[in-house]
Amino acid sequence: MRLNTCVCVHALNLHHVLPFVQKMLDHPFLKKSSSVFTLAMLIMFITIFLYWSDVPQPLLVDAAQAEDDVHAGKDFAPPLLDSVAPPEDDAYEVKHLAPSSEESVPPPKNTPRPTNVTVFVEKFDGLNEFYGNSFTKMESDIPHTCQLPHGGACILQHSEASAQTADVVFRMVRLIHPEDTVRYHEGQLLAVMNSEAERGEYGLQQLREADIKIDCHPSSEILVSDVCMLPVHKSETSPPSDPTQRKGIAMFTSNCGAEWRLDNFNRLAKVVPIDSYGRCLHNKGDHIAAASLSDRIANLVKISSKYRMVVTFENVIQDDYISEKLTVAFSSGAIPVYWGPPQVYSWVPGNHSFIDASKYKDSPEDLGKYLKRVDEEDDLFKYHTSNFDINKTKEMIERLCSIGVPYMCRTCQIAQQKLIQRIEKVLQ
Repeated sequence: MRLNTCVCVHALNLHHVLPFVQKMLDHPFLKKSSSVFTLAMLIMFITIFLYWSDVPQPLLVDAAQAEDDVHAGKDFAPPLLDSVAPPEDDAYEVKHLAPSSEESVPPPKNTPRPTNVTVFVEKFDGLNEFYGNSFTKMESDIPHTCQLPHGGACILQHSEASAQTADVVFRMVRLIHPEDTVRYHEGQLLAVMNSEAERGEYGLQQLREADIKIDCHPSSEILVSDVCMLPVHKSETSPPSDPTQRKGIAMFTSNCGAEWRLDNFNRLAKVVPIDSYGRCLHNKGDHIAAASLSDRIANLVKISSKYRMVVTFENVIQDDYISEKLTVAFSSGAIPVYWGPPQVYSWVPGNHSFIDASKYKDSPEDLGKYLKRVDEEDDLFKYHTSNFDINKTKEMIERLCSIGVPYMCRTCQIAQQKLIQRIEKVLQ
């Protein structure tokens, strides 16, 4: 006997199941059957119902149509899932068809966003000593001058109590010690700065693992390099240096610990006269000292403006590390006689705009002979001080340097973005 009914295999709510059970009990075939057989049929139906209750999409099978197809010799295939619309009144279907928690869902429009960003400045006194009290001024000025992307203020703190609640802990590589706490609470962002050449300090490990890296490498979140201060504006608005107003070679090196550099200076000085104002090979004027770094640089630029060339070798040669030495020479209008990383060519306004001392590493004496020619020949001096590709340097500065935005402000801006992204990820 044909069972003329529609067998619905679906994750139904209980109020959908009961009417169907009642229809089965009222079917003439079941009424004629024994109670044992009827009970068996019910158990079978409930078992099927429980087994398929976790199926995510409904599968409707017309048993009568399936039996006709089989007798006719046709292949039977259930209808495509997309062709079966879920019941309009079934709220479960709507919920079940919604994306799972693992899928990407845009955050609600009212997603809470952090406003103020608090930064615990670790070893505040040590930073002030190294940077000439600049952090005291920064702590006072930044909350009023730093604009964050989503509003709020960048608040610097240095009390020990503030370390436990601050959004960010800020520290300097050379002031990090093995016994120091890395993060004071779970979720705190770590910002590490290194503005000097790397010397194998313990803190370099933390720099590599920091959430916000602040150093001389363009790949870091924040680039801190004196090369960003190359005098592009001056080169655009001022004429090339006049060779008739300049003469000689100057040097301002006071760190005499780099033996390779001192050896080159000694060999160079035997070929061409060099006025040395620093401690190394000192033979001219008083040692230059100033109350602040900016005053010292201003004095160096003023003195250099009388010379045709300034000998400026980095303390150590490391990728991307370019100190203020190069900027001082360019700012004064003198030709930098520079020895530094190969990346300097990406920044300078033309390969001819400086004299690359590293090309004479096997013979400082040959470098000395060339410097003597530049000091004596006006045309050779003009070759090195004109036809600058200013746009090249400007493009590098605009693309990689945060001009006008202090690195501490950039730290807060990046931290705010990271905190917002963290909140949105949790709410997805």
